[in-house]
Amino acid sequence: MVPKDFLFFCVINPFKLKKMEKDYLKVFATNQTYKADIAHDLLENNKIVNVILNQKDSAIATFGEISVYVHKKDKEKALEILKNLEE
Repeated sequence: MVPKDFLFFCVINPFKLKKMEKDYLKVFATNQTYKADIAHDLLENNKIVNVILNQKDSAIATFGEISVYVHKKDKEKALEILKNLEE
């Protein structure tokens, strides 16, 4: 069994959040989960590390968005890969 504090550390690690805020940029946003998953997979297949931030409301699915972030060094390559997905 995994200790509770371990799960908390993995999900909400303040040190990782600080670094992500500084080094990661949003390259894609949508309100449809499947599009965020496709963006994530496309980036992963091209060896670009990315993070999905789901800010959708759990009670009312039409509110909020899902964003995909990449490291600032990969921004241009990621935008090139995802440009057709937004259409």
